[in-house]
Amino acid sequence: MRTKLGLADVHRLLDVHHDVHHAMYIMMYIMQPASLSTTLNMAAVQLERSLKGLLERDNKQNKSMEILNDPLPADLVQAAWEVKGNFPTRNASYRRAVCTYLNLRWQSVAGAGNCFFAAVTTSLLATLPANRTEHLVGEGQLRALVVDWLRLQMQLRDDLAERVQAEIDAELHIPLICSRRGVPRVTPTTRDEYLKAVAVDQTWIQGYHWLRAVSTIALVRIGLVIYPFDSVIYFGQGDCTIFLYKVRSLTHCYIIRLIHHPG
Repeated sequence: MRTKLGLADVHRLLDVHHDVHHAMYIMMYIMQPASLSTTLNMAAVQLERSLKGLLERDNKQNKSMEILNDPLPADLVQAAWEVKGNFPTRNASYRRAVCTYLNLRWQSVAGAGNCFFAAVTTSLLATLPANRTEHLVGEGQLRALVVDWLRLQMQLRDDLAERVQAEIDAELHIPLICSRRGVPRVTPTTRDEYLKAVAVDQTWIQGYHWLRAVSTIALVRIGLVIYPFDSVIYFGQGDCTIFLYKVRSLTHCYIIRLIHHPG
């Protein structure tokens, strides 16, 4: 049973909730010819619904924005750094140690410019139930979904959208490589040029905004392992976690391969 509110209670709620539009809804209710108790209860119900909607929106946005650095054991990292040999040997030693620690299985994924999307698609199929992957199957389809989501962020003004916009801005004036024969290298100078370029099949991509997009679209948490970092970087939240692996190099484009739970 709802507790009836007095006019002072409504004023107090309005002080807590500063959204002008929702305040207008409440004032509209108060101006209607109805009993004071009915009006106040209607206002309380509307405010409760409005606050619930805002909390759900903010919670979803916070999950998409969340980035967590989870340190790896110091002895694991130190042992990996002390391995003798060439780069492939050191990389393989680090990768094995991380897989053992996280109880994961390594799987190499070839992509020819689509390695990120191939790795994500393979990992989603291996991790999520079939009814959650129907619209995510295929490198081209996933790329198109992610680019559409990024375009949407260009039109929004919330915290997540502004973060994505800033991350895309950081990629401007940097050449993009496409593995498709006959496609020239593009150096985007605007957000629109960038989004048009990365929408092309087999164009190499990088940046946190791609991981945020996948986390939001697929409702998963993404664990990113980067050789030779001393922590796992987690993006977003979800009831399932997929893992990706990439090697830090001196080139602009990174090769991303897949790690997923044993199965």
